[in-house]
Amino acid sequence: MKSKKIEVKPIDVIKDRRKLAILFVGLAVGLFIIWQYQGSKRKSEPENNISRKSQRKEIQDLYEKQKFDDVIPKLQSRLKSEPQDQQLRSLLASSYWRTGKIDESFREYKKILKLDPGNGETLYLLSILAGQLKKPEQELDYIKKAAIAKPESAQFKVKLARLYSQNSKHEEAIEIWKKLINEFDDTQVDKDELYFELAKVFIEVGDESQAREAIQAGLEKDPNSKNLLALQDSL
Repeated sequence: MKSKKIEVKPIDVIKDRRKLAILFVGLAVGLFIIWQYQGSKRKSEPENNISRKSQRKEIQDLYEKQKFDDVIPKLQSRLKSEPQDQQLRSLLASSYWRTGKIDESFREYKKILKLDPGNGETLYLLSILAGQLKKPEQELDYIKKAAIAKPESAQFKVKLARLYSQNSKHEEAIEIWKKLINEFDDTQVDKDELYFELAKVFIEVGDESQAREAIQAGLEKDPNSKNLLALQDSL
């Protein structure tokens, strides 16, 4: 049977995460880093120097006010004397991202990963940045590692499945979509959209029979799904 290439607009199957732009991902990351920065205790000896504490507060204030062009040189300066400080480097990486310096952000997140190689969130961010930098092999490699590091994340698996499809790794994509359907409940993901994504892969490889089965299973979850109904009509 002749395979079909389905051109569709990507859909976010994670509940409450639809249509989030990369800019807002960067913002969320930045806010999370601030929370870590404020609440974490440093592993090194406490800072007794008032000047150093004042510098940290200034850096934090500048970041919170989104004055990234001002905070970047201060972070660079501090990291020369404290290269192992993950909080400062995270702020620098995020600031680069927020100012469109994707190469620099990518470089800093790789340094963060070197000190914490099993961090799923850092691996995920590196995958996003690699995609923006048109590095498809690294984009796929980082998200594969992220999904392994944090298997409970549906978001990571969704990105992995889509990248498998984009790279014509259809068997791998089908396996991930099925895992998402079986391993996550309806409060975490939209099952009808997962079936929609699965059906698309079956259509791309020319297996309309399994595509119809996936569509039917999805319609049982949501009989009014416009995406599934449109896909059904196209067969």
